[in-house]
Amino acid sequence: MGFSSIQKDSCLKPSSAFLDEGFKGLSQLATHCLFPSHMAKKLKGRPLLSGGQKNKHVRARFTEEEFTMLLKLEQELGISRTNLIRQRVLNNAQAVVINARELISLLDRIGTELGRSGNNINQLAKYANTLNKQGLLSKNVGSRFVSLLQEFNKNQTDLEVALRKIIRTMSRTY
Repeated sequence: MGFSSIQKDSCLKPSSAFLDEGFKGLSQLATHCLFPSHMAKKLKGRPLLSGGQKNKHVRARFTEEEFTMLLKLEQELGISRTNLIRQRVLNNAQAVVINARELISLLDRIGTELGRSGNNINQLAKYANTLNKQGLLSKNVGSRFVSLLQEFNKNQTDLEVALRKIIRTMSRTY
């Protein structure tokens, strides 16, 4: 007895013979009752994957320490274990996997600190100019200010270069 020979009312009054012969279990009966063939629509299912179906499995054994490291990386980076292993193995093994949320948070803090530093430098420059107009600014303080400002500008340039490298690395990885 198949689905095509089942009557429309069979869900309402299933006999024991019907259950024994027609269906292998309650799940099949429930499926028939919820989605009877006379009302069935063709379901499309999951959309096809762009890179092909991922149906091959790889098994690996880890020590407790290695597995703990894997779990820690999975937690820190916020990606699944499968994607972590896939990225590390198939993409460049030397490439760094980056937790984007944490990186953005750190970059935000760096931007805030740069803003504060720039504000402090402007306040010091204004105060130095005021003292200079009054003739109270010593040459040692002025030269020290200029050297610190040059050091700050060099550090800011180095930071910009480092940020560009990070952005280039991320654009290649993702």
